[in-house]
Amino acid sequence: MMRGWRLATLTVLALAALAGCIGTDEVLDRQSAATDALDPTDVEAPDEAEIEETEEGVRVLLEAVELPIEHEIQVPEDAEMVRVTAHHADEDRAIFPVLEHADTGHHRCYPSIAEAWNVGVNGTTTCAALTALDGDNATWKLSVNAATTSTDFLVSTPVVSAFPQSSDQGVAERVAIDFVADADDGLVDEIDTEALSEPHHEVGDTSFHEVESHDGSQLWVQVTTPADDAHEAYPTVMVSTPYTTGDRQTSERVYEDYVKEFVQRGYAVVIADVRGFGRSDGCMEVWGPNEQADQAELVDWITDQDFSDGKVGMTGVSYPGTTPIQAAVQAPEGLEAVVSIAGVLNAYKDWHFGGVPNGESIGSPIGYQTIGLTATGEDPIERATDQANGVCDPSLVARANDPRAVHDEFYEVRNFTARADEVEAAVMVEHGYNDVNVKSAMQLDWFNDLDVPKVGMFGNWHHQWAARADEVTMRVAWMDQFVKGENLGLANASTASVTANGDRYRETNAWPDPAAEPQGFAPDLDERSLQAEPAEGSGEAQILLTGTSNAEPLARAAGETSIELSTTLNETVRVAGQPYLSLDVTLEGAENAYVGADLLHDDGDHVQRVTFGWTNLAHRGSHDSYEPLQPGERVTVPLPFLPGEHVFEEGDELRLVVQGVTEEDWFKYRPGQPGQLVLHGEGTQLTLSTLDEGAYEATPTSATPTQLSG
Repeated sequence: MMRGWRLATLTVLALAALAGCIGTDEVLDRQSAATDALDPTDVEAPDEAEIEETEEGVRVLLEAVELPIEHEIQVPEDAEMVRVTAHHADEDRAIFPVLEHADTGHHRCYPSIAEAWNVGVNGTTTCAALTALDGDNATWKLSVNAATTSTDFLVSTPVVSAFPQSSDQGVAERVAIDFVADADDGLVDEIDTEALSEPHHEVGDTSFHEVESHDGSQLWVQVTTPADDAHEAYPTVMVSTPYTTGDRQTSERVYEDYVKEFVQRGYAVVIADVRGFGRSDGCMEVWGPNEQADQAELVDWITDQDFSDGKVGMTGVSYPGTTPIQAAVQAPEGLEAVVSIAGVLNAYKDWHFGGVPNGESIGSPIGYQTIGLTATGEDPIERATDQANGVCDPSLVARANDPRAVHDEFYEVRNFTARADEVEAAVMVEHGYNDVNVKSAMQLDWFNDLDVPKVGMFGNWHHQWAARADEVTMRVAWMDQFVKGENLGLANASTASVTANGDRYRETNAWPDPAAEPQGFAPDLDERSLQAEPAEGSGEAQILLTGTSNAEPLARAAGETSIELSTTLNETVRVAGQPYLSLDVTLEGAENAYVGADLLHDDGDHVQRVTFGWTNLAHRGSHDSYEPLQPGERVTVPLPFLPGEHVFEEGDELRLVVQGVTEEDWFKYRPGQPGQLVLHGEGTQLTLSTLDEGAYEATPTSATPTQLSG
């Protein structure tokens, strides 16, 4: 653990060694500019550290440091960004640097657990954050921890290597803390950061209330306001969540980091328990109509209170990122802005993407009911009895795991994308392509259909906040602009801020991008290859569907359980949006099957899983009906992949793997029926949505990814 920070003596890097690459004069000019903007003598460091002047500003470098590291750092006055890059001495161990505000505990950056579906962040990880929120000389807490095991990422184990429970975390070979002088680019270049709210207020009293909903259910609400008698009413930020029970084990006031973050900026903060959870009564519905109505009624309640100035914003991650959308599609008066991070916009696509029941469908209802039964506001015996008697929906778990996976009214009322045109609040969304929990398919028919001020952050991260340096700044700026009424320059925003592999970035006004053009590939199943259009598919292949993950002995005896097709690309391919695979198949020995496909990228050094998809053969007409196949029936079925953005360079190999879906493809997955699938090349085609050359630029400093695979 690091102690004893000091004002260290400056050690200037031997930048002249770079002269052969970029020129001595240019190096000295950059060095001089950085020195003028950021004074190295103002940077604090531990006794054992070196301080180096860099082209960007100033670096504090520690080597061979025992983990874990926990310490407060003082952010220099002229630093616009802090970036921590940690490298573990053991390349097979994951290391996680995190920056938090020392007082509020709210994160300033939080790294992603993986760079891609199957590429963990072992070895080296970066966490970067802008400083604009906190004013001059803010104090942040730096934590660096290592996982006890490797984070080689598999979809079957989405919750990889949490922070360790033991003290044996090993050694960080090096930890570099960069104080960057200039990070005013990208999205933040479009806003007036000088107008951001500042944390000048003291946190005042917290009160607790019961709000009666339309059906008489009592919803528990926590209200905290600034300790400032000069203001009678405040703009309000609300988090409506099922996840407060754990917080109450350590504090009566829940969501402490959100409370401090926003109250100190002059907001009232309301935390509400979703019905059936925490201390709210009523029955949990998992995004159902009563829960939806509650969200609008909570906004109405807030605007009627003396502490409220009539303007409300909602924010949250995952389930608490869904409740703001539930409110927004009802457009209650006073709801000015929402920030939805990894929220569920379409329950069917969450539980049955491609028409296939998946691990989220199994885990969510059971998990939510377990959380509900541990709630403190109602006797758990009574709640369990109510559920058994049908007062709460007794079909929730069964419906979510129905192997037929038919789309019906249950899912239609939980499809918020169909109501995008009813939204009046300004909307900010954050969603990762690699979200193993709430899939990126949520954004289809949502972001582009919103006719309100909007900003979207889309990139390679998982079920979390956007893994980039400007995330917290933009989230607070959104509330300041639309709820607090500050003029930051976002009033007419309509921007999708998109990152892709290989330090690629672009800003557009739509995502997925309608400018993307289809590019087709047809299979030669005899040669196990893919051919670019206008080639036509040919050949046949048989795939054994085992209905179980333990298929290897059976596969050796009976045939292949998957086929892999590949092509070496003769040009750069920029995938942007949702790929599709049209399958021409005959099923033998079963009336239905779930079929999955992986899209892989082999750059010669490693193979990366770009995206994947599934389909339910009995949904060949639509998801509205289940139609078992007849013996020997040949059908054409669409298989959708999860949308994202990824660039294949010329000479790279594009691979397509087709297989029966097994429990290895998703955590707690329900396998399909055994049988034999005959794939016909003639009617099978892979279609990618692609962008033209010049679509991307280098990632702005302000959007520095907060993960880096080592």
